[in-house]
Amino acid sequence: MRYFLTINASHPYVAGGLTFSFEPVQNRGGSWLGVLAVEDDSAASTLAAANLYGVAEIGDERFISLKKKLMGLPDSLNGSPKPQRVRTPGANVEGVRVVEPSGRTPGVGNPLIQRPAPVAPVPEAVSLQSTSAQPPVEPLIDSPSIPVTKRYTRK
Repeated sequence: MRYFLTINASHPYVAGGLTFSFEPVQNRGGSWLGVLAVEDDSAASTLAAANLYGVAEIGDERFISLKKKLMGLPDSLNGSPKPQRVRTPGANVEGVRVVEPSGRTPGVGNPLIQRPAPVAPVPEAVSLQSTSAQPPVEPLIDSPSIPVTKRYTRK
């Protein structure tokens, strides 16, 4: 029996016309490490001689230690476990409650509720006027500004 390790067990490897599917055992760096035990000596020699990227032969001690880690993995290998849904008190109500969205709510809302057609805004008439009157006198604007003296210190 010969043992192999891959750094990416998400796809099968093909070598010498044989397909080798590795068993995922540990998530490392976003990909799954995988192990494979090959009983047939000619198939194992084919896989070892193929020099596939990320595939290496390992000893039986390493294989056993990686397989022991497999016992602690969840059933699905998608990373985080799915969150459990928590029932709230009063959730056993049989019926449907339709809520009318407020005017601030973006989106369509409930398509089963009929709404009045939107009213187009009426444009206002604008007229341009002119005058010969002068603007009022602003004493703060007309007064001279006080010069600010810059202070420098010696170091």
